[in-house]
Amino acid sequence: MSEPTKPIQQPLSTAPTPAPAKAAPAPVAEPPAILSQLQKRVDTIGTFLKAREAEITKDVVGGLTSKRLIGLLLSEMQRNPQLANCTSESVYHAAKRMAQAGLEPGPFGHAYPVPFANKDKGVTEMQCIFGWRGLAFAATRARAALDVDGEVVVDGDEFEFWKGTEGDFLKHRATSDKPRDEANMIGAYCVVTLPDGRRKAWFMKKADILRRKQASLTKGGDIWNKWPDDMFVKTVVRHSMKFLPLSHLSPTERDTLSRVYVSEDDAETVNDADVVAVTDAPKPTTTAEKALARVAEIHPETKNTEGG
Repeated sequence: MSEPTKPIQQPLSTAPTPAPAKAAPAPVAEPPAILSQLQKRVDTIGTFLKAREAEITKDVVGGLTSKRLIGLLLSEMQRNPQLANCTSESVYHAAKRMAQAGLEPGPFGHAYPVPFANKDKGVTEMQCIFGWRGLAFAATRARAALDVDGEVVVDGDEFEFWKGTEGDFLKHRATSDKPRDEANMIGAYCVVTLPDGRRKAWFMKKADILRRKQASLTKGGDIWNKWPDDMFVKTVVRHSMKFLPLSHLSPTERDTLSRVYVSEDDAETVNDADVVAVTDAPKPTTTAEKALARVAEIHPETKNTEGG
């Protein structure tokens, strides 16, 4: 009688058992108390603005609605906590200025809400700064121009420009590989297509732009440091807008443009002894906790009483 067949046993593997994969570290969440402080402050400003929505609506032009404008401003505060430090009154006045110009904050670069420290009052106030694309948008919307475009010229670019009796000549090829920063830029220009189809060009040298920068409210702030090319272009676009033909515009259209350009000059030319950019002050650390510490300091009503 044959023996029963035994099952074949596979030899045990001598290879070490691989260690289980380590789980990716969980993202560090912001402290709930900090987020709560920010949200409370944003809600406070939101309530203040919504109570005055009817007043903002009276100033709105260009298809912008007060509801959309308020929502965009509150979203900007969530993205930039320093804006939540601004007084509710200053946010309201910044909102009215955007409404009067028909320019909204956001990714299109039409208008920027910027926090500034008022040294005399000891508070942070919001100022509305229009971007050069906002100035161009306002001009084309009012039919003062068909198109407005601008660019910076960097050292090493191929660039020719002159004005003559037969028109303006501008030729630019961006051939330089140098960074588009203040040290390397030699100037900026804008080209405007007028309602009759003619094209006019303006070029401004770096020295002239920096001279205007010194009279600007934002001269010491992050706007010039982070986006020097946009600020160079904005300077020459603002200059060119003074020469647009306005005779064919209605009084309402001319008034809207004046709110963009004239008040822009007023807002950005101030006495530095009275107002200084927030970014001129000692910079806090970049953590949300440090950035929002002043929310509770300036607005104690938003302090979280549940968790300290």
